[in-house]
Amino acid sequence: MYDEKEIPKFIADHMNGDIARWLRIAGFDCTYPHPDQTDDEILEAALREERILLTSDKELHSRALRKGIKSVDMNVYGIEAKMTKIFKELNIEHLYGVLSPRCTACNGELEKIYAMKVWHMLPPKVRRVHRYIYRCRSCGRLYWEGSHWKKIRETLRKVARNL
Repeated sequence: MYDEKEIPKFIADHMNGDIARWLRIAGFDCTYPHPDQTDDEILEAALREERILLTSDKELHSRALRKGIKSVDMNVYGIEAKMTKIFKELNIEHLYGVLSPRCTACNGELEKIYAMKVWHMLPPKVRRVHRYIYRCRSCGRLYWEGSHWKKIRETLRKVARNL
């Protein structure tokens, strides 16, 4: 188990919602701003919450660094390249694959629950196949290993090979 202080927290700017979702899948606390949030508000949140800014905006990246906010210039394309850049630049490869996934919708922590608890909310196939599922402690969203997990696992394996 890792000390929470050594696990970085992130804030992705408006252009990096994809990386916010993938970092959450990898178990990292990564917030994503409301569409109305300004760059100034994003920088304030990063500073206040001690988050690393992930941005493709060169000016926002420079402003963050001038304010003493750690920032990663996301000047690469594709999820594998973005994830690899973050892990290598921040020297956090040792954390890859060891954290529990978070809710991709709200960033909340997931808890493993007995599927029977929410039987009425599950599709018939999920009822037949899964004994346990995951529920977000914040928003209540339910997760299970559906057909999309094969693609998720393959993407995560590609990132791991790059590290």
